[in-house]
Amino acid sequence: MKSTLIFSLVTLLSTTSLAQKFTGGRATFYSPSVGLGSCGETHADSDLVVAGPSSMMPGACGKTVMITNTGTGNGAGNTISAEVVDTCAGCGESDLDLSIGAFDQLTNGDLAAGVATIDSYGSINERISGSTVKS
Repeated sequence: MKSTLIFSLVTLLSTTSLAQKFTGGRATFYSPSVGLGSCGETHADSDLVVAGPSSMMPGACGKTVMITNTGTGNGAGNTISAEVVDTCAGCGESDLDLSIGAFDQLTNGDLAAGVATIDSYGSINERISGSTVKS
């Protein structure tokens, strides 16, 4: 019984990803305060929210994504958590569009950079998004 339980636990851990990591895309910023997002909510520019690529919507609505600045510019190494609340029509498969507040925290206030290199982690067994962006 004990060996069966251990085997089951090992099998579960080897087949279940608690959080998937994605790299290789772009992180930009936008103003979510201009209107209702595609997930049906309004948000302030200071809220920690993101818009995901069209291919992941609306399934990613309400999901949390962890984003780490992997660039060499301002905020390198910063990690934030943000909620997916909108669709980024111009984003590629691995891109994220961050609210002004989220991008500000990720880059230590360097909005002039416009783009940041990131790694991102999504919810259990679901791809939310991921990217590496030049900062």
